[in-house]
Amino acid sequence: MALYKMSELAPLAMAEINEIIRLAALKEKLATQGAGRESTSVKRKRARRGKQLELNLQREIRRN
Repeated sequence: MALYKMSELAPLAMAEINEIIRLAALKEKLATQGAGRESTSVKRKRARRGKQLELNLQREIRRN
């Protein structure tokens, strides 16, 4: 791959990496919150939200 093309991809790659890190932190936060005394429905909603964020990230990566 030509050097100029690789340099064009670098910002996209960094954006994806930053998004993955952000989602991992959010997922960890949700997991620690879910360890407390919460209703099952709240835990399910949080799990669904985390899964949806992961799916959105995967779609975004495929588009780029």
